[in-house]
Amino acid sequence: MNEWLIRAGWLAWPLVACALGVLTIFIDRWWSLRQSNILPSRWSKDCLAAIGAGKEVVGVGGRSGATLLQAFHGEPANRRERLEDAGRQIARRLERGVDWLSTLAAVAPLLGLTGTILGMIQVFQKITVAGAGDAQVLAGGIWMALITTVLGLLVAIPALILRQILVSRLEARLGELEAFAAALVQEKQE
Repeated sequence: MNEWLIRAGWLAWPLVACALGVLTIFIDRWWSLRQSNILPSRWSKDCLAAIGAGKEVVGVGGRSGATLLQAFHGEPANRRERLEDAGRQIARRLERGVDWLSTLAAVAPLLGLTGTILGMIQVFQKITVAGAGDAQVLAGGIWMALITTVLGLLVAIPALILRQILVSRLEARLGELEAFAAALVQEKQE
């Protein structure tokens, strides 16, 4: 693999940076989208039971659960609007960074394509100077062309897969939050 990075030339480093960016974003978002960070299921059940019984809610149910509970309290006339606003804010916060995976997945093959073009330019320059008879002279440019393309795809394909994993997890968490907010409103109406 080290030989690949050396032969790919300077374009290998932006591709390595893209790969590290994909990995960093995925780990950060995966950790942030854990259920215990957003809305622990036991706490949400206890919270709804306490509200239904007219008791005070104890404990904090993750950052998002606490935000929804805070929006729930206050004047009943505009409770639904406060919960919807809080839900939109939570959704924006949870979605943060996920689109960067799409961006990196798009940029990596373009960097690979750039390496392909630069490698082919190098090949044609060598053909102009030395002629087409010596394969050794052409090999360096062809190596650069092929390796950068492969490296770009090796970054882009996993980035797309990891993004889809995060989107699925995000949708599940947003669904849980939406159900909790609806249960809060329903609990108070009964």
